[in-house]
Amino acid sequence: MMRGMARFSVPALMVALLTPGCGHGTASLEPDGGTCSGPTCNFPFTAADQVSSVPAGTPVTGGWHVDVGTIVTYDEQPPVGGYHYPVWAIWGTHTDPVPLEYLVHNEEHGGVLLLYNCDAGCPDLVAQLQGVVDSQPQDPLCASEGTGVNARLVLVPDRSLDIQFAAAAWGWWYRPAIDGGVNVGDLQTFITDHIGNGREAECAQGGYP
Repeated sequence: MMRGMARFSVPALMVALLTPGCGHGTASLEPDGGTCSGPTCNFPFTAADQVSSVPAGTPVTGGWHVDVGTIVTYDEQPPVGGYHYPVWAIWGTHTDPVPLEYLVHNEEHGGVLLLYNCDAGCPDLVAQLQGVVDSQPQDPLCASEGTGVNARLVLVPDRSLDIQFAAAAWGWWYRPAIDGGVNVGDLQTFITDHIGNGREAECAQGGYP
């Protein structure tokens, strides 16, 4: 399986060709193991190997952590959890891609990822997403920990993403059809509903890069 590519069942693929669903543009795919409402899908899981895989024999600590440099294959795109590196990405805006194995750790800490992939560049979209990041209120957990982080969001390009924009949190994704920009209200609803919902309540600043 290619890294970052989602797995879909044959029945789901047949249904997807006939009916609208999870917001993958005009033709939608019901993800294997996911439950969707419009462009938002939920993936319940309790173990890393339910949503990701690593090569046989890979050392795993704490049930979820693998050594930096390990290639993790994520079942969903964008990832909604699974095996990840012990280090997480710095919260905020990145202009260069960040390996998914760092970003999934941000999800585990209750973060929301804003991911985009624009071959020809998309400054208007990025500016719109930056506006969403800048408009977030102070995260109460971050304030209480005194970490200097405003909100557990990461805005970052993702070259493996198969659509122009998606958001992801632990156990959830949001893959809207883009037509003239992101619906900021709907995106904010996703952020509000899912920020802080990871396996660990943590707002310490990340260490990558």
